[in-house]
Amino acid sequence: MRPERTAPAGVGEDADQIGGGRRLRGVLQHECQPLCVLHQGRAEGVPLGLAPQRPHRDDERTSAQVEGRPLYARRAGWGRQEWFLLAWIVPPAVFYTLVHFGQAGYVLTFLPGLVILLSRVLVEMVAAGSERLRRPNWRWGLTAAALMPLCLLSTGFFVSARPLPRHFDHRTGDAWIWRARDEAHDWIMSRTAAALREHEAVIRTYVETIRTVYEPSDTALVTELGNPRSYPWLRHAMFYMPEYPIYQVQVGPMPPGFYAPQSAATMILTPGSHIRLPAEIRRLVWFVDHWDPTLPRPPGLLEIQLPYGRYLYVLPLGRTPAEHAGYTFARDRE
Repeated sequence: MRPERTAPAGVGEDADQIGGGRRLRGVLQHECQPLCVLHQGRAEGVPLGLAPQRPHRDDERTSAQVEGRPLYARRAGWGRQEWFLLAWIVPPAVFYTLVHFGQAGYVLTFLPGLVILLSRVLVEMVAAGSERLRRPNWRWGLTAAALMPLCLLSTGFFVSARPLPRHFDHRTGDAWIWRARDEAHDWIMSRTAAALREHEAVIRTYVETIRTVYEPSDTALVTELGNPRSYPWLRHAMFYMPEYPIYQVQVGPMPPGFYAPQSAATMILTPGSHIRLPAEIRRLVWFVDHWDPTLPRPPGLLEIQLPYGRYLYVLPLGRTPAEHAGYTFARDRE
């Protein structure tokens, strides 16, 4: 007779456990099958409380609002710092855009806040893009790769660009093209390193020439506001040559009026076109880049050429008043 085989101790128990586990798994699958049957978003035969519920309307509205917010606000939020920067930027930007924008230097009142805000937005955008990479810790490398070309481009343009000459005569073609060129010259090309050096050299040339040739005791300086071919040099004349009497007249479509910084009302416009000069004044010197071609030149006006394509205009005064752009310059009686 063949001897009966006996399983080692514990093998039968394991087999029973395995079989029981299989039976239990089958029961669970059979009983829980209704939980997994979904058809067109509805659960069939699912007990109460286990069916998927539709989101509440308030939740849908909140989700839509979040999705509609800008990327920076969704990621970093919008807190006190952002509101502070916005309050810094918006009021002056709106005022200069809609009311008055005199000179390019006014931009500095809100440009720092705008740069800070845009820098934070750019960093968050780069961070959002870097999260899709295999290694999110490459974020700073991606940020540097995005910012470095911009920095190099702007720095290279500021250092390397040279000032372009202005062409006032023989302007053929569309007027808007020349206007665009003038705007580009005034707002872009005149803000490079070379243009700023030339600007300082022009001021130095004016100041040295006037101080060397003409005495402040018998010379009055004239600057113009509204001359399309000249920068309004009033503040520069006040700063570099405070010993000279200075008059800034408004020319062009503006109403007649002038500033006389040596008077008590330094920066208050004096309406009218009659300007009284001290009795000892013997000449008028125009501190302008170029003479306005739409205005006739007074009889006896002298034109002195200076470096950098500028001119100095000198008008000797006699006993009779001098006329210019509707203004009358008359000396007091001695």
